Amino acid sequence: MINYYSILELGDDANGDDIKRAYRRLAKKYHPDVSDDPNAELRFIAVNEAYEFLRDDERRRAYSARRLSEAELLRRAMIYEQWVRAQQELAQRRARGHARTTFDEFSESAIYKTAKVVTHGFGYLMLVIGLVMVTVPVFEVLTREVVEGEPVAPAWHAIMPVILGLGFIFGIYFFVIKAKSDD
Repeated sequence: MINYYSILELGDDANGDDIKRAYRRLAKKYHPDVSDDPNAELRFIAVNEAYEFLRDDERRRAYSARRLSEAELLRRAMIYEQWVRAQQELAQRRARGHARTTFDEFSESAIYKTAKVVTHGFGYLMLVIGLVMVTVPVFEVLTREVVEGEPVAPAWHAIMPVILGLGFIFGIYFFVIKAKSDD
């Protein structure tokens, strides 16, 4: 989260008058017409953004209530890094254990079985989607009613979804059969 107080060179306890004074001082200092600083325009924009945000008392209170101190941000980052390291170590320990087993024993493990179920489930879901892509346009062509005075879409409009659906079915069938042969 952007620290608007530090942009205005203020502490977190600054009030509305402090913010106005800091804004005026920094706007004069960083206005591109006045400043020689090569980053003057960017600094001027940042100062204006900070002022626009903090000048409203209600918005400033909400911002201050949600803003975390640098120490708290650092503490949370450290906790997250510790958690990531612990998860990595746990995954490495499990992987080392799996590496020490035979493939037959590994293929009976929960992680392998879960991956297998997810792969097959996804394959069958895609197979169903492919079947729907084939059957819906064909069903629409076969059951459409011709109404006098309304244009009739030619039957070949259903060809593209059918071809895509057949591609889906072929691709998923290939991967499901391939996945079964890999077991």
